Amino acid sequence: MPGDVPPELRTFSAAQVIEAARLLRALHDSTMDFEGRGSHQVVCHGDASPCNYVFRDGLPYALIDFDAAHAGERRDDVGYAAWLWLDLGNEDLDPVQQGRRVGEFVAAYGAMDLADAIPAVVDAQAELSRRDGAPPSTKEWARHCLEWSNENRGPLEAGLALVRRAAF
Repeated sequence: MPGDVPPELRTFSAAQVIEAARLLRALHDSTMDFEGRGSHQVVCHGDASPCNYVFRDGLPYALIDFDAAHAGERRDDVGYAAWLWLDLGNEDLDPVQQGRRVGEFVAAYGAMDLADAIPAVVDAQAELSRRDGAPPSTKEWARHCLEWSNENRGPLEAGLALVRRAAF
């Protein structure tokens, strides 16, 4: 696919993050009729990090690298994607603003309760921190991110509340 793929995590604009959430929603919605998903909601990408999106004209427009795809629940893919798109666990970023951005990501996705946004991220971090077969450095990074999220749960929720209030 023509375009650029980010080589690593970084800070992405609001427009980039919102478009990433919308693309993930479109992927999930396109699997609703797939019998192979069994009793699960959707087929998850399994690694919807920015490094698996193709960008054109500065915005993500396609997902690639489906080797971790599996039948699952929307919240699992959304929590993981929000974590990586927003670099949650990066101590240089303000947790209130990060919570607001998580809310914006989930609101742009559109098929998930905002109240479940932070728990979905934390669950994704916890799952990767103990995943069999994950490299030790990846598990350690996930544990660090999980600790940061738990330590900053109040500010993250305060930022998320800004999005909830704006929605009403």
